[in-house]
Amino acid sequence: MLWLRFLKICNDSDPADVTVEPVSLQPAAERAALRWRHSTTEVIFKGEKYLFMYGGRSASQPVLGDWYFLHIPEISCATIPVEGPVPEGRHSHSACSWKGGALIAGGLGAAEQPLNSVFLLRETEHGFRWQIIETHPPLIPRYSHTAHVHDGKLMLVGGVWFHSLCVPGITVVDLMTGLCVDYTINAEHLEWPLMLHNHSSVFLPDEKELLLIGGGGNCFSFGTHLNPNPISLNLSSILTSH
Repeated sequence: MLWLRFLKICNDSDPADVTVEPVSLQPAAERAALRWRHSTTEVIFKGEKYLFMYGGRSASQPVLGDWYFLHIPEISCATIPVEGPVPEGRHSHSACSWKGGALIAGGLGAAEQPLNSVFLLRETEHGFRWQIIETHPPLIPRYSHTAHVHDGKLMLVGGVWFHSLCVPGITVVDLMTGLCVDYTINAEHLEWPLMLHNHSSVFLPDEKELLLIGGGGNCFSFGTHLNPNPISLNLSSILTSH
């Protein structure tokens, strides 16, 4: 079980101005569908950086399974061959960079059911290849979570599952062996219910600490509930126990 603490954030009364500049994409061979609940991850091909946009849903499609490569820094669409077993289309999944590729985990599939698959998009000599990461025991299906990789371990943070009455905590998947371990988070000392979905998270590798920001949602019966404070979660005990 993991213990957490909440952080107080002070607002700057005189924030600095931020300039927002729209970017025009160079046209691709096929126009990408407008979408949301997708993921965008940095990948590297032949030493060049790309943004890998995957999945999501659109106004006409409940789930998308396509992907696009955007070349950095001009953000132009690029065509890069991809081989291997194609993942099931999904949205509300997690994605993070690892060894120049991208790890895709969980999400909601076409039947609006949570998925438990983990895929690695890894670089090859001529492009990329999808590779299935087998987990044991099988990963509990989930969506609306976040993910990070540290020292060959994939950390899935929070989310929503239909597994039990308890909410997801932290799941650690060893990417070398496939070993999958679930950890619960002790939030009894908090004065509000901790809701770890629709949140953002930042992993601090030197401190082995996870910062959880925001999260929550709305219910037609019970109203809107949001996490009022950021949360700090120390993962040193579980990242050194494998």
